Amino acid sequence: MTAHRELETLCLDRETAHYSEMLSLRYAELVYYGMWFTPQREALDAYFTAAQQRVTGTVGLKLLQGNVTVTKRASPYRSIARASRASL
Repeated sequence: MTAHRELETLCLDRETAHYSEMLSLRYAELVYYGMWFTPQREALDAYFTAAQQRVTGTVGLKLLQGNVTVTKRASPYRSIARASRASL
C-alpha cells in the first residue's frame, strides 16, 4: 500500500489524485451497502482503471522494526504537473 501510494504521488497530477480519493470513499460505500451489481460501481471501476494506467514504476522500501520507509522511487510516467513545465 505504501509503495503504490508513493507511485501515485509521482505519476498522478494533484486533481486526479484528489478525485480518486473522493471516489474511493464512494466505492467503499457501494460495496458496504451491497450495491456491487450496479452501473455506478461499473462506472467507478472504469474510472479507476483509466486513472491507474500510468501508475507504474519501482519503489525501494526499508523495513525496520515494523516500520516501512521509502528509500527511492522511479517511474517512466512522471506527473505532467511539474513546476519546470508550467507556464503562467
